[in-house]
Amino acid sequence: MTEVLRSTRDLDHIEDSSGALWILAGQIALVAAIFFGFGASTEVGPRVELVLVLLPTAVMVVLAPPRRYRRLVLTLPVVAYLGWWLLSYLWTSNTGGFILESQRPLLFAAVMVTLVCYLPLPALTRGLLIGCYAVIAWTVLYTGMNPATATVNDDAVPGWRGGFIHKNGMAPFMLFAVLTIAMFEVRRLRRNAAIVVALFFVVMAQSTTSLLTGALLLSAAWVVRSLRAVPVAARGRIAAVMGMLGLLGAALAVIWLPSAVTVFGKDPTLTSRTDIWGGVISAIADRPVTGYGIGGVWIDQAASHTRAIQQSLGFVVFHSHNGYLEVALQLGLTGLLLFVALMLSTSRRALALLDDHPRVGTYTLLFITLMAILSLTEVMTFGMWLVFLCALSTLCARLRIDGAHHMSSG
Repeated sequence: MTEVLRSTRDLDHIEDSSGALWILAGQIALVAAIFFGFGASTEVGPRVELVLVLLPTAVMVVLAPPRRYRRLVLTLPVVAYLGWWLLSYLWTSNTGGFILESQRPLLFAAVMVTLVCYLPLPALTRGLLIGCYAVIAWTVLYTGMNPATATVNDDAVPGWRGGFIHKNGMAPFMLFAVLTIAMFEVRRLRRNAAIVVALFFVVMAQSTTSLLTGALLLSAAWVVRSLRAVPVAARGRIAAVMGMLGLLGAALAVIWLPSAVTVFGKDPTLTSRTDIWGGVISAIADRPVTGYGIGGVWIDQAASHTRAIQQSLGFVVFHSHNGYLEVALQLGLTGLLLFVALMLSTSRRALALLDDHPRVGTYTLLFITLMAILSLTEVMTFGMWLVFLCALSTLCARLRIDGAHHMSSG
């Protein structure tokens, strides 16, 4: 997997004042965002987490070279989706829930967008690596110190979870870490050792979804590598066809997966996910355009639409167990269209970078693939996954602008 992912040019070399204090502050903010944003530890309160992320970001902005703020980029798909998110305050049935559900991801998104615009690319990739290493090291340490809790999930589902709330948080992050390290770590021994440890935790999580996703990600890496040999003009058309095939495959997977897993002795309801999806789809049909607003579902378990979803389940759930249904439930089909547009536009920008910034282009395409597959059975369309999607969209736009300026000045 490593060799396939790393079959790109050496890391892009641009100006990088590695010893500058503002660079260090930005990297600290990035590491903190990765560590707390993905939920590696629940030991620190949310307000403290925000301070640990926002404070070094503010230091970076203050100490950065003059006019560095001109590098900030706001892409239309990011603004449109997050703007619709904010507008949902007008129709959510739970304004307190809206604030609770919005404060952290929107602030983290603002931080990450600022970081990818301010930091030189080598400093940014080092920060990504350090963040992943920090989470892996913490997971090893926490598991060793708390084996009784780190290897058991609160809902009695088998599998390790480390310091994460659940294995469904740990295993996807470890795949994200494998992707990041495989793409950006140039030191072979460190790269291979970290990947082995991360994959060990994926296996110990006993998550069939994550294991299958890892295999599909490897296939996607081969496809992206092959795209680099295709003329630039044809990449968009090929990617569009592959995207449509991917959507068709995703739809078929949702339809046929419950039957297919019975071959392996698994629960045909995917641990009652299909039952949850039925209730969620019925709720979406009642408010298809706007949804129920951020915070309008799940937080208040007494709300009529939440009770309607759960009435036939016999147990309590707190999300849809499908990222796309969750977006449609909270932000309507309008929000889902805006979210898909964000994914597609980011993919298009990443495709355009495959020649000049092959690692960033490849990384972005594979991150979107990872996010898209995981979201079929988990909600990876919110939280830090959404934050990273917004950040990568911004980074791709920033690099394209830099490339255009370089060509015009040359």
